Amino acid sequence: MYLFQRRLVFLFFPFLLLSPAVRLHAQSASGTIAGTVNDVSGAVVPGAVITIENPVSGLSRSAKTDAAGRYQFTNLPRATYHLVANAPGFATFTIDVEVHSAVSVTPTIALQVGGASTTVTVTGGDLVENDS
Repeated sequence: MYLFQRRLVFLFFPFLLLSPAVRLHAQSASGTIAGTVNDVSGAVVPGAVITIENPVSGLSRSAKTDAAGRYQFTNLPRATYHLVANAPGFATFTIDVEVHSAVSVTPTIALQVGGASTTVTVTGGDLVENDS
């Protein structure tokens, strides 16, 4: 009986040692944010600038969407990222995105048409007329 137990231990011991390594190898410490930028009608927006920033670590990356409106950020540490999308003629879009695992996060980005903005600066003197 003792010999059988000893063989059993030696047979399964290597598997016990390797099983944590296999589980650790399967887990990834980085993730991906990827998706497509559309306007509110569903049309893709090529050339939009997408910026992500982790305010805690200071990590910041930018990408420009391709002709199909796609963008991708890979090898991102697990964290919460502030995503900003800008394109000419559209209002700025912002969203917070959480990367928890190696599974790609795909936020929905639908840009609203933005009007042209004009800034007017008025300078002048006193409005009171002083007659002497």
